[in-house]
Amino acid sequence: MPLPRLPLLDLVLALAAAGLILAAGSTGLMGLGLTATALLLTLPVLWAASRSNATIGAGVALAISVAFNFFLLPPRHSFRIDGATHVVTFLVFLAVALVAGGFAAGLRARQDEADRRAEGSQLENDFLSEIALATSRADLDARALAFLQQRFGDARLFSQAELETQTSGLAPLDAAAAAWAIAHDAVTGHASEVMPGADFRFLSFGRGSADVLALATTRPLPPDTTLLQRIAGHWGHARDHLDTLAERQRRQEAEARDRTRRALLAALGHDFRTPLTVLKEGLARLPGAADSGLPGEVERLRRLGENLLASARLDAGLPLALEPVDLVDTIAEVRGFVEQQAGSIVLDVQLPETLPLVRAEPVMLIHLLGNVVENALRHARSRVSLAATHDAQHVDLRIADDGPGVPETQAEAIFEPFVSGADGSARRATSGSGLGLAIARDLALAMGAELTLARDGGADGAEFRLRLPIAPERDDPP
Repeated sequence: MPLPRLPLLDLVLALAAAGLILAAGSTGLMGLGLTATALLLTLPVLWAASRSNATIGAGVALAISVAFNFFLLPPRHSFRIDGATHVVTFLVFLAVALVAGGFAAGLRARQDEADRRAEGSQLENDFLSEIALATSRADLDARALAFLQQRFGDARLFSQAELETQTSGLAPLDAAAAAWAIAHDAVTGHASEVMPGADFRFLSFGRGSADVLALATTRPLPPDTTLLQRIAGHWGHARDHLDTLAERQRRQEAEARDRTRRALLAALGHDFRTPLTVLKEGLARLPGAADSGLPGEVERLRRLGENLLASARLDAGLPLALEPVDLVDTIAEVRGFVEQQAGSIVLDVQLPETLPLVRAEPVMLIHLLGNVVENALRHARSRVSLAATHDAQHVDLRIADDGPGVPETQAEAIFEPFVSGADGSARRATSGSGLGLAIARDLALAMGAELTLARDGGADGAEFRLRLPIAPERDDPP
């Protein structure tokens, strides 16, 4: 910061120098003539103007011009001027002194402006260098506040929530100025155009920001308000940049976790299915294995593993790749692996000849239907039926059994995990894991479908309704 200039001291020194030059000129010291003395007298004017401003320079020029007339122009020691030549000399000296003083003052003003800009640029660069070291939003705010407090004294951050709840501790006028700065993205408060009587100057971080920067007036603030606006703007941009980086890192970490989950689920699925397949094939070769019920238990174990993997996949939030699926083929595949569990129960499938394709994930749709049909087989007395209808947008598949039905009070509970045979008097307890219907409903929701209990309780048994969206028709290739 340049030292403050003292106009009074500048004036005294300039007049003293002028007095020495006048004394030398009036006595003829060093052979100074009238012209040489007049030229030398312009030096105090230039010095005073360059040290202060144009007003001081003009005052010194007028004072020296009067002294020049009084001490050097004939008749001496009089303010009267004799002869046209001396009048012209006086006027020329006065004009030269005023012009020279104004020129020197202009140079000084431009130098001061250049110094202020250089100081502002240095301050701005130092601020940018400091906040560039920040690694998080909290670190950024701490660094920026410490930087501004070191240079301007009291610097604070206020949030819109603090202002709205009146917990900022600001006086009413300052709180209103801070709220205005946030709402209008403007400079408000002390020495500004909006609420200049406030004790703080408030600067917004930009549109959309819910915080405002407050600078106290305990120390002089830069006269250039645009400098403070730029500093607040840099701070706001740095906040946005760090928020973007943090969000990108969160997405990358989430994607990495998803990749890990996918890899783990794929490995588990492979490692789980392979030994069960070997075990199933080995049992098929053993005499009497079918009568022992072991193949059925292996199949039940396989289905339990599939349920656990499906549950893990849904919990991981992994998206399903939906595509057009032929429901007739899907039901045929489900029928193939559940018929061995049917025993004496009749599995009656009635589908219309023309059934539109549905939008689903093929493997997960097989898994969904398998869980619902297996649930119906476990509770049916003699028959499980599958029937489908459709309208312009959906296919409704109904899976009904002739078992004891579901009590009305348990209509939603049966879709909860680990609920199996909720009421022994209505739906008998079975060897089910209690995951089948819960996972089936979750799979339906993940595919944009809907699984509900369409008929509960009564002698007619239970009926589940699976409502699947019809796949959009694809344009024929050109």
